Amino acid sequence: MRVTTVVSVLTPPGTGAIATVEVAGPRAWELVRHLFRPAGNKPLPEVAELHRFWFGKLSDGDEVVLAVKAVKPEPRIEVHCHGGPARGAAWWSSSSSSREPLAA
Repeated sequence: MRVTTVVSVLTPPGTGAIATVEVAGPRAWELVRHLFRPAGNKPLPEVAELHRFWFGKLSDGDEVVLAVKAVKPEPRIEVHCHGGPARGAAWWSSSSSSREPLAA
C-alpha cells in the first residue's frame, strides 16, 4: 500500500475534449471531498462508495464528474473534466494549495 496520495493525469497527450485525472492513495477521498462540491444540496459521504459517481463542481468552478473506481486496498477516484489533458493538469494546480504528494 502507498504511503502518499498521488494525482495523475490519465488522458494521453493530444487534442481532446475530456480529461481524466486520477487521485489515488490513503487520503484520496479526503482530498476529493475538500475540492469537490456535488450538484444539489447533498454532500459527499464520509467514506468513498465503490462504483458511485457524482456530478458537481471543483473549488475553481469547473463542472466535473467524480467516479469512485476502488476503495480497497486504498481509494482510487477519477475526475472527468472538459478541456482535454491540459485542463486536467491545470485543475489540480489551481484547485490545490499543495502540489506535493500527501503523506498518509
